[in-house]
Amino acid sequence: MQRGDRDAGMTLIEIVIAMAIVTVGLLGMLSEVVSYIKEQSTQRAHATALRCATTTLEDARAASTGASVPGPVHCTTSNGVSYTTTTTVKKETSDSSVSQVVVTVNWTDGHGPHQLSLNSATTDMSTHALSSDTGNLITNATGTTGATVTAGSLSLSPSSVSVDSSGTPGSDVTATLAIVGVSQGTSVALTWTDDNGAHQTSMTSADGKTWSATVSKSMITRKVTSGSKSVVFSATIPGVNAPVTASLTAVPQPAFNGSCTVLANPIVTLVRKTTLPEVISCNTVGLSSSDQVQATYASGSGTATATLSSSDGSTWTATLPGGTSMAATGTTEGFTFTLTRKSDGYTKSQSQSVPLA
Repeated sequence: MQRGDRDAGMTLIEIVIAMAIVTVGLLGMLSEVVSYIKEQSTQRAHATALRCATTTLEDARAASTGASVPGPVHCTTSNGVSYTTTTTVKKETSDSSVSQVVVTVNWTDGHGPHQLSLNSATTDMSTHALSSDTGNLITNATGTTGATVTAGSLSLSPSSVSVDSSGTPGSDVTATLAIVGVSQGTSVALTWTDDNGAHQTSMTSADGKTWSATVSKSMITRKVTSGSKSVVFSATIPGVNAPVTASLTAVPQPAFNGSCTVLANPIVTLVRKTTLPEVISCNTVGLSSSDQVQATYASGSGTATATLSSSDGSTWTATLPGGTSMAATGTTEGFTFTLTRKSDGYTKSQSQSVPLA
């Protein structure tokens, strides 16, 4: 055998070994690719099942009185996998109007059988008469065994605030909410949208019964220049599908709209009394008819006060009858008009001087 032949044989063996190594590497990569494809397929199937469950849940919650949820509902994907969706309503209490919608999706693919469950929170189903059973829930969305999540009304204190000189709310607002069925450490999202977009903070609990959060006035950017505007606060509770809401009313600072008037001008006799009825009136912004506008004036050697009335909170009037004692001396009558918002005691005054005859 020639030396060149031996060299050629060794080269062939090396090639075979190299091909074996490459083959083993390719088989390993193929295994990874197959696993990736299976994982992607599983994720797509789960996403499809979730869409079916979500759509069915929304259809169930939107059902009109007397309607029933059709089921099972079949969803078929492009790869031919069939999803069976079953919908029920589970009673929470003896009150049949309080229920929970539960949607279960089952499907079988090349990886075996699968199941996904989705449920709404406890809600008032009085306008959503669905098919129901007598089962009781054993878990809620937070996983607390034997608990049913219920929430009271969201309250805001104060519920009405006046704006400051910049036109935005001039005081902090505290939101309070009673919740049953979630652990004390659960965080409840409090959100609102105003002129600067969406905002969020967290409501927390010190006793596992009441959740609260104080929203700084600097975080509420609803600008008010005239009239009143509202800011809707929403509390999103784990285990409760629909957020609990409350509205904050932002009102302009109470103020006089122009000068108050006294008509006709008081005519004073030698005894310093009016001879004719005098109508005093003021226009205001930022008040309601239950608030107060008063006029204080000199009467003899002292002072007297007339309370003006209003039907709309903007136009206020009162009448001084003929014979009303006026200023004891001088040629003018000084009136001081004061408005008061009763909800927070805010006041503002205006003076008016009326000539006497």
